[in-house]
Amino acid sequence: KKSLSRLVRLYEKYPDVAYIWSQFRICDPDMNVVKKGSCRLPDTSFLKAGLDYSKYRHCFSHWRTFRTELRDSGDIFNKDLPAAVDKWMGYRLEELGVGGFYSKALYLYRQRVGGLSYKGRKHWSKMLKIFDKKRKEQESEAYPTIKLSL
Repeated sequence: KKSLSRLVRLYEKYPDVAYIWSQFRICDPDMNVVKKGSCRLPDTSFLKAGLDYSKYRHCFSHWRTFRTELRDSGDIFNKDLPAAVDKWMGYRLEELGVGGFYSKALYLYRQRVGGLSYKGRKHWSKMLKIFDKKRKEQESEAYPTIKLSL
């Protein structure tokens, strides 16, 4: 409840922000906090023509929200993917509007035993290639992302 209230206040304070993600806490199977999550404000757009993916650092969390008007703006949810649906959503949202990152943890994430699966890594790489190709062909770039505070 507290997290949702903060999120609503962020959307009210930043009317030009189309989507928001936050920091999180990684938990064990019993939901005991183990460590801080890996989210951060990116150094550049997540995917920008010419970006060296070998140096790419993950910064999107699994928990992203977006304004209702984006819901019908096209393929935010790719239902045909067997994995990496969160990556698809993140890359698609950055094409639709300004993103906002809130550095305080708004959710707890139960860590998958063994981390990201081989299948998940394979599909994440596929997402990078799909969006990179699309942006190069369309000569488009992502909207900026900003750090949010209350």
